[in-house]
Amino acid sequence: MMTFGIKGGYGYNWVPLPGLTIGLECSFIPCLAYGRKNSDKSGYSFMLNNRANISVVYNNDRWFFGIIGRSDAGLIYDKYSTLSNSVLSIEMKIGWRFNLWR
Repeated sequence: MMTFGIKGGYGYNWVPLPGLTIGLECSFIPCLAYGRKNSDKSGYSFMLNNRANISVVYNNDRWFFGIIGRSDAGLIYDKYSTLSNSVLSIEMKIGWRFNLWR
């Protein structure tokens, strides 16, 4: 099976206030495949994958807080079947910074 694909993406970080950072990232991957599924049938299939991330982080002198959201979605389509899938996740983090050498 031969697969041809192209990948594109974009990322951006923004600091609207001192100590607050917002980050965005998105990638898009369309692929076209040609090959044999079994010995007598050949054909094309189309695959699409999209990944997106967003994060918000706040820092001050002693502590930080962050939220990260991730999305990964895909589609595989051919003459005989269709598969669509996605995974979504959210992480929240909080921490305290300390310096032993102050």
